[in-house]
Amino acid sequence: MNHKFRKTLTVLLVLACIAASASVRIGMRDGLAESRTRAVLPLPDGRVAIATTATVDIFDGTRFTMSVELPPVKSINIEGYEGGRRLYIDKSNRLWLKNDRHQLYILDIDSGTPLSPDSVMKSIGFPENVSNVYLAGDTIAVITPENKLCIGTHMHCDTAITVTDIPDDIATHSGKLLLGFRSGRICTIKPDGTIASAVPPSAQPAKSPLIINVSGNSLYIGSSHTDSSAITAYSLPLFEQKYSFGTSGTISGISAVNDTLLVASNRGLSAYSHGGSNAKTLLSEPLTAIALDNQCGIWATTSGNGAIFTDKHRESLFKIDTTVYRNRTSPTFCSKLAQQLADTIAPGITNCSLYDSDGTIWLGTRKGLIATDSTGRIIAVIDRTSGLSTDNVQSVCLDKNGSIWITTANGISRIVTTSPGTFSVTSFGQLDGILLDGREFRQARMYADTSGIIHAAFSGGVCSFSPDSLLNTSRYTYTVTPPGPTEPTKQTSPWWAITGFAAMLLSIMFIALKKRIRSKKRKEYSRREFLLSAGANAAGKIIEKKRLDDPDAEFLYKLQNAVEENLTEEKLNVQILSRIMAMDRTVLYRRMMALTGLTPSVYIKTARMNSARQLLTETNLGIADIATKAGFASPKYFSKVFRQHFGKSPADFRNEAANNHLNT
Repeated sequence: MNHKFRKTLTVLLVLACIAASASVRIGMRDGLAESRTRAVLPLPDGRVAIATTATVDIFDGTRFTMSVELPPVKSINIEGYEGGRRLYIDKSNRLWLKNDRHQLYILDIDSGTPLSPDSVMKSIGFPENVSNVYLAGDTIAVITPENKLCIGTHMHCDTAITVTDIPDDIATHSGKLLLGFRSGRICTIKPDGTIASAVPPSAQPAKSPLIINVSGNSLYIGSSHTDSSAITAYSLPLFEQKYSFGTSGTISGISAVNDTLLVASNRGLSAYSHGGSNAKTLLSEPLTAIALDNQCGIWATTSGNGAIFTDKHRESLFKIDTTVYRNRTSPTFCSKLAQQLADTIAPGITNCSLYDSDGTIWLGTRKGLIATDSTGRIIAVIDRTSGLSTDNVQSVCLDKNGSIWITTANGISRIVTTSPGTFSVTSFGQLDGILLDGREFRQARMYADTSGIIHAAFSGGVCSFSPDSLLNTSRYTYTVTPPGPTEPTKQTSPWWAITGFAAMLLSIMFIALKKRIRSKKRKEYSRREFLLSAGANAAGKIIEKKRLDDPDAEFLYKLQNAVEENLTEEKLNVQILSRIMAMDRTVLYRRMMALTGLTPSVYIKTARMNSARQLLTETNLGIADIATKAGFASPKYFSKVFRQHFGKSPADFRNEAANNHLNT
């Protein structure tokens, strides 16, 4: 096989992979501040920064962990910049944003705090007044109003030279700085600080800022004119032209994958090979930016539909199959000790458990993954703050390398012990091919087979993956450190104090147990009444089947808990409920309609009314207190809704219920 044929085959395979990839759209339902995205930048640590019209949001691969609003007081004016939003990151882990309102922002990427651009510029040694700022790798450059180009790094300013034209963009190659001008001219900065022209001006200057991109030993220039755009490629370092071709639309970004050129514009995303002679349209919606991460995953931002991610390699990491889960259900408690610890640490909310070879007992609960030793001392709690997509841990298992793997409602995470009590957490989700279409992973349905492949069941099939294939994937990793000492200092006390304390403790436990039993009976009564009044379909599936492993029963049980636990929240609506359930709003709506015959809003309203009815008949609370417990801020509005639902006011309902009780 000759070199030319292999090269052609590589290009065709890249195009085929890109075309066959299923794009994942990331939007407001994933936590993005708004759908109008303008710039994207993969960060060195594996996270991704996405700029919207008013914020910068940080995505860790499974969810958005940070959204920074940009106050004008934290910006400086750069009148010489005429492009759209652009994101950069320097070697000091500071994020720089230029926007189309001639503003420059600088953010601390770890804390999300906007920094003072004036202070940052001063610390580097740049002049106070600048008309434009450029970043490329470790190089930072600014243009002053006097047309002086000051070049430095993230630490200090090195040199300043006078330029006649203002560059649109800069790039670096082999330690040299390249300047791109609106006229089409490309220049290099010599070691002595002088400018050497390498590419002459074009006959038709661009109408919008020039876009330049360096990939390997190639330089790509995108220029947009009145009626068309052009792409020109040069080989470096001699600036020999390789090819040039025209395209439609206004170019917003260029990226290269091997010899395939990806061009984003207001017409969509296109892939060009063989010098532009072979073109393929990948997306047909207006794009505002494009970028590649360090594994050649394609990120694109849209004018109003969020961000788009495509990577064929990641899709192969997890295999989604509709076959039936073949392994038996794992017991919730791996041992009697695990059950005792769960009853103490996480009573009633434990979904699964695992005994590790080092003596650690792992409890998967609805409030996160809890690691304890054999005495019940909590070593660590791993939840959303530690990198999980949700707090609800459904299953847990051990791979052949000793790593812990868990499923949450909609994701899979790996936990590795790095030192005693310290763990690293890496989470995987829809970007990696875990596309469950709104369905959830099942409780205690995860195991590693004899070949080391791990299988996890969800409502509708099985997700399988090889832990070894995920070792080198690019993902942001969270570090969980051990908690402080939880054991009280031992002190000697007289026998009468110990006896009195024990008696008091037993009394408190007896009263608490009595209240808990009473509360549980009331809650069960409330659930039965609610089901019978809220939807016959739901009641039938729970009461007639009584199968805990039924997917519909599991869904309805979780739905009941979610509504009951958040009923006092006045703002509880379908958006908040879908986030609590970790489901897409449309999927949640359709499933609730199918099982209960009620929309989410009607379901929540009915739950509020049934709770109010129960409180009116079983307690002596005032109308205002009942309104608050039912999730209403205004007693007047509560009375109005109650009358519409039951045909009488809360006071009349309570009096009638009391009279009926006396008569019986």
